[in-house]
Amino acid sequence: MGSAANATAAVANGSAAQGPVFDTGLSVLSTLGWLSFVLLLIYAAYWLVKRFAPAGIGTGGRGDLKVEERVMLGNHQTVCVVRYGKRRFLVGATAQHINMLADLDRKNLSDFEEALAESVSEDD
Repeated sequence: MGSAANATAAVANGSAAQGPVFDTGLSVLSTLGWLSFVLLLIYAAYWLVKRFAPAGIGTGGRGDLKVEERVMLGNHQTVCVVRYGKRRFLVGATAQHINMLADLDRKNLSDFEEALAESVSEDD
């Protein structure tokens, strides 16, 4: 009977147990924080794999096509030495077009600068 008296006294004082009280503001912020953290981890893993993965992973190919050297000429304009298997090509690329400038193996040109100078002199 003593516990009933204590419960009656607690109700009279306003300190009766009213069940669980949820602080929705903190739980929502905590959930959003963890969600942001997980999304950041997923993005970081994607970036690391894309940045540091060996050539050929994710391309589905055998990795025969490789860009050996690239020179940026301007806005969206590059000149590249591309190797496919045992052959090398000098390729010019813009935002709209990709052109083979020279077959480096056919002309026996081993130096990138010579091939580029020859290609530029042909255009003049």
